[in-house]
Amino acid sequence: YVLAVINASVFGVGWAAGLYQSPADFMAAIYQNPSLLILPGRISIVAFSILAIWQLKKLADPMMQGNAWIGSIFAAALLAFSPLYVQHSQIIRSDIMGTAFMLLTLGAAVRIADQGKLSDYLWASIWLALALASKWPFGITALAVFGAAYHQVRENRSGTVSQLKRLLIFTIATPILVLVISPYLLLDFSTAFSNITGEARVQHLGATSEGFVRNALWYIREPLFSALS
Repeated sequence: YVLAVINASVFGVGWAAGLYQSPADFMAAIYQNPSLLILPGRISIVAFSILAIWQLKKLADPMMQGNAWIGSIFAAALLAFSPLYVQHSQIIRSDIMGTAFMLLTLGAAVRIADQGKLSDYLWASIWLALALASKWPFGITALAVFGAAYHQVRENRSGTVSQLKRLLIFTIATPILVLVISPYLLLDFSTAFSNITGEARVQHLGATSEGFVRNALWYIREPLFSALS
């Protein structure tokens, strides 16, 4: 959807500027110069990667004692300088979008643990739904919300019943929002279900592992050189 909006915006700006008289002219221009669409798409992923780094710093701030900014900057730097993260941020990958939404969900979970407001449960639903629509494995982030609700109740910061009601709202709202964001899941449920169950593998599509030494060599040859060169 992000790419669709970007592509339409590129055409709209070009059409308004008189560069393209019709969609056919736009397609001809793309054929001659594919970067007209590829570059804006990559820039959008870079924007999501920056959002994730900023959110990680924001997430770490309240957890640090004393010189909090040092710890939060260090946490953000670990992500910012991760070779795999740098590599994937240079191309159009839903992993980067999902990472940003996952960290936003964790931020909402921290606020739930601290204050337990309904608004934070709703924000957690929105961010988690976006993360799920980006890539299914990010759904595990829901555990952080349940853990935050448990912490809120255990510390007796608010009533148990009210927190359970808010948690129920989160549980119901999240799948509804996923369907709103990605209606294809409902419109063609059989295909979606087949694709999802097809991902249930016990082995990686490439290789599960080649052992510590070969894994280390691969990491040096691939992520380090390709991402940071």
